Amino acid sequence: MIDLNLNDQLNILKIQAFFRGFLVRKQICTQAKMEMQYFMNIFESNNQAQDGDRSFEKQQRIQSDSQEEFSSIEQRKQYAIQNINKIKKMIEVLNKSIMDRKQYLQQSQIY
Repeated sequence: MIDLNLNDQLNILKIQAFFRGFLVRKQICTQAKMEMQYFMNIFESNNQAQDGDRSFEKQQRIQSDSQEEFSSIEQRKQYAIQNINKIKKMIEVLNKSIMDRKQYLQQSQIY
């Protein structure tokens, strides 16, 4: 076994801390990319739903039956409720990621 002096041991600890910090930053970046992809998927699905809603509105203009208009209003309410629930989920995910990042930063400072 190699006998190292205190200066060499300190340098080894500094190198280990650097690589731990690098791995933590890499993990945070990977998590941020996954979250960004998740939100992009949600936004794309919202855009597709809006396109579908526009074509639905065109059909409603052609068929101006009062009951169909009432059902359209109900469908819009359901669509709005779904979007609100999606936004709540996004906020929960963001809050969780913020807490996870705080924990990573605290752990990286310990090392």
